[in-house]
Amino acid sequence: MGKSSAGVYIHIPFCRRKCVYCDFHSVPGRETVIGDYVDSVIGEIRENAGLLKGKEVVSLFFGGGTPSLLEPRHVGRILDACARYFHCASSMEISIEANPESVTVPRFRGYKKAGVNRVSVGIQSLDDDSLALLGRIHTADKARRSVDVIFNTGFANVSADLMFALPGQSLDKWITQLEEVVTWNLVHLSCYELTVGPSTRLAGMVSSGEITPRGDNLEFFKATEKTLGKHGFSHYEISNYAIPGGECVHNLGYWLYRDYLGVGAGAHSKISSRRWANVKSIGGYMTRIAKSGKAVYRSETLLPETTRYEKLMLGLRLKDGVLERDISPSPELDALVSEGWLKRSSGKIRASDRHWPLLNSVLERL
Repeated sequence: MGKSSAGVYIHIPFCRRKCVYCDFHSVPGRETVIGDYVDSVIGEIRENAGLLKGKEVVSLFFGGGTPSLLEPRHVGRILDACARYFHCASSMEISIEANPESVTVPRFRGYKKAGVNRVSVGIQSLDDDSLALLGRIHTADKARRSVDVIFNTGFANVSADLMFALPGQSLDKWITQLEEVVTWNLVHLSCYELTVGPSTRLAGMVSSGEITPRGDNLEFFKATEKTLGKHGFSHYEISNYAIPGGECVHNLGYWLYRDYLGVGAGAHSKISSRRWANVKSIGGYMTRIAKSGKAVYRSETLLPETTRYEKLMLGLRLKDGVLERDISPSPELDALVSEGWLKRSSGKIRASDRHWPLLNSVLERL
């Protein structure tokens, strides 16, 4: 019997400055403890290796924060530990998120040598005023140069993150940015609408009237799909586009509801019917790992009906949809199909082309 697949996520909570929109767990000004933190990450990998027994790790993702603040030796030590304690696929996708200001030739040569084979770079915008408004500490020119460095140090599987519907951003400016980015030979693009998380600095700026969010952003969504489509990018997930074969294996694992082990402060895991989260505090995380090899502060057992509901919620984000046999039937689901919001085809349910951009409305009804 073959092994089931799983992913491993390594959370790197360090950053140089927290962006105004960021609602991920990240802490600026703690770079001096990175070495000790990496020791703890390796300790957690070692003590929890049995959780992935019988599973093949097909993807490993360094997320954050700013993972590109790690030295190559840190990345190498973590990857060595994963190879030692997990059953890793020979073709395992190994991704690292990077911010342009931390991209250097020696660092990325080192990442390549350590085994990293995919880079996701946080461009966000090619407009300096927008970057300043978002709290980013790189410029548009630095973003362009960082992509050149990544390619020149031997990486071919390169993705970029961009944000649309920014304050003051016109549709024409957004399309102009996309038309430039598609000339960079990227194989993947993540294009996100700016959202206002309740605990972010951006929320305070909106509340005070300093920033006024845009209203209906459907035109940006449609223009993104059209512009990238004519350059060969397939719109495979609601916010993600790829040259065929360039889809992100790790993130597909989340949308397909595969198991994943999260390692690091604030990391989340889901294996079989159990889901848990690590303590967020960097110091608290390292203390707990030193004592017991575990840093769990919250866990739950997933009931079958919860699993089926979440498979539907995540699967509808994919262009291909979700297998109907994996979800629970319901009158509301049938109503959405009858009304044309959802479509049944080849044993799957997916959002209709017309209503996919309005997925949140579908999810609210479900």
